[in-house]
Amino acid sequence: MPRKTFNHFAPVETCGGTHSNNPKTVLNRSYNLVKRGIEISDHRDDSAFRTAKSRALRKLRTSDGWPGLSPAEQQDAEEAVIQELVSQREAKKRAHEREWRVKDERGEIEEEQQRDDVKEAEAEELIAEEEEWVSEEDEEGSAQSDSLENRRRWMDDIRNRAAKWYDKLMELEVDTEINALCVDDTS
Repeated sequence: MPRKTFNHFAPVETCGGTHSNNPKTVLNRSYNLVKRGIEISDHRDDSAFRTAKSRALRKLRTSDGWPGLSPAEQQDAEEAVIQELVSQREAKKRAHEREWRVKDERGEIEEEQQRDDVKEAEAEELIAEEEEWVSEEDEEGSAQSDSLENRRRWMDDIRNRAAKWYDKLMELEVDTEINALCVDDTS
């Protein structure tokens, strides 16, 4: 069976699984879901670069000859590997940018955006239909009160986590200020 070609400009599709509730993760996920076209292509190229860089450096550092190199030689070897990967990433970005321009000249971008809009509208309709669906228990109110209680508990949990993160950030900020003052006092 022929391999399906990957569209580098396609929007991100979310899975139905559970996601992290960490505020920074939620924010990053929402930013990535909004990206379209060349932005999402660049994001994917950068993600692939980071993965390749990590793997290449791990491979280099676990090679047999690594411990025998001087620190300067190790740094040079790392820089050479990273520079090669950077040039590969830039080549991919240029190729995707050319592909994007060709699609734009052909008018394919507008067609893709219309298809994406239709998909989003269909998803919103499905969600609206699910919200409109009412069971016998919902009519009696017991399931609805459980659902409201679950939502309240979930929101309280989110608030508590956010408060803990905020407190931790404030502690770190105070520690940083104290350290900065200590450094200023000693100089």
